[in-house]
Amino acid sequence: MDEDNREKGGLSEMNFVFYKTVQEYRKKIEPILLRDEAKHNVILGVAKQLDQNPVDPQKLLLCTVEDDEGNLLIFLRTHPHNLLIAADCYREETISFAVKKFFEAGFLFPGVTGEKRLAELFAEEWKQATGIENYIGMQQGIYKLTKLKPITVSEGYLRQAVPEDQPLVAKWIKEFTEYTVESLSVEECQEKASEYIEQQSLYLWVVQNQPVSMVKSARATNNGIVVTLVYTPDIERGKGYASSSVY
Repeated sequence: MDEDNREKGGLSEMNFVFYKTVQEYRKKIEPILLRDEAKHNVILGVAKQLDQNPVDPQKLLLCTVEDDEGNLLIFLRTHPHNLLIAADCYREETISFAVKKFFEAGFLFPGVTGEKRLAELFAEEWKQATGIENYIGMQQGIYKLTKLKPITVSEGYLRQAVPEDQPLVAKWIKEFTEYTVESLSVEECQEKASEYIEQQSLYLWVVQNQPVSMVKSARATNNGIVVTLVYTPDIERGKGYASSSVY
């Protein structure tokens, strides 16, 4: 890892560090973020994926800012996606420092994703530095499963999607994006369907040999995994298929 700079302001000293390898980056951030693994699942999960499936280093930004109290501000970006931001504890001046350094270095980001208050502070500082107005693209919540309560399981069963399911899965992914801010082309949905099936991460709820709902596993962390892409087409809703799939 490269120590980019060390700057003092009053009694506060901050260190901006860029990491050359995902392994070095994970070694630094995991002891902090694993204190609340569910809350920080995005960066933890993406970092683990990058460790297992490397990407072009030119498309990767891994860095942290540490203040003199040991508080760590954590950033991760895979081009062309949003900048991810996370912290266990932080001070507003640390965020200001990070934005200043990003701006001076000529970085541009389409957006920032993170805990609401943290993302808002970064976006406001970015606005002050660049003059670019900010807005909320999507508000999401994280639900941590600590206990699985019994439910009445619907008719049918869950199975892994196979290559023959690709056209249907692509169609459902496209329909799913109509309920989100992410707009994907038909070709992109087809590519994602093929990718998820190849990864063996996508599952279908099947009734009388017909798929009626889907669910996907994603971003495994050290002790957990994310459940996502839960979708049931309109005609099959209200029958408990999605709940049964998630269960």
